[in-house]
Amino acid sequence: LRIARAESIEVSHAEVDSHIRVLAQRTRRDAEKVRAELEKNNRMSALNEDVLASKALDFLMQLQHPEAAAS
Repeated sequence: LRIARAESIEVSHAEVDSHIRVLAQRTRRDAEKVRAELEKNNRMSALNEDVLASKALDFLMQLQHPEAAAS
């Protein structure tokens, strides 16, 4: 997460929504029910951090392999 902060990488609401939809599909549940459960269990910040970590990893991969980002 240090890299994400240093590079000013942020997570949008749309990215969180997308991640929730993926979780819902994987568990064959309704996305709104998944969101409600995450909120009820105070897991939204953890989800946000997961998405942020994924974006930071993508950023590092692009630095290591810039030709892959161009395709």
